Amino acid sequence: MLPQVAPFRDAAGQMPGYQARVAALVRGYPHMPSLLAADQVALRTWMVQVAGPQLAAAARGDFLVAIDTATSDTAASDKPATGRLRVSAGSAGG
Repeated sequence: MLPQVAPFRDAAGQMPGYQARVAALVRGYPHMPSLLAADQVALRTWMVQVAGPQLAAAARGDFLVAIDTATSDTAASDKPATGRLRVSAGSAGG
């Protein structure tokens, strides 16, 4: 594995723990758990279908395939639909 790929894989491996912590925090808010769950599914799908193949190609040194994966029409449309849970600075008391 290329050393440049390791930080991404490490961060991705920590996501389930972070997601569980956030899930516990939003449990009491209407609709938030279902929105969070949908974002989690979208992220996992993107990791498997887009990011995983791209990282695997880069790790084997096949950068042409990695670039093609990153720029393909399906990769652009398969990015996770995240951001629905973001809070604006004004509504967060900031």
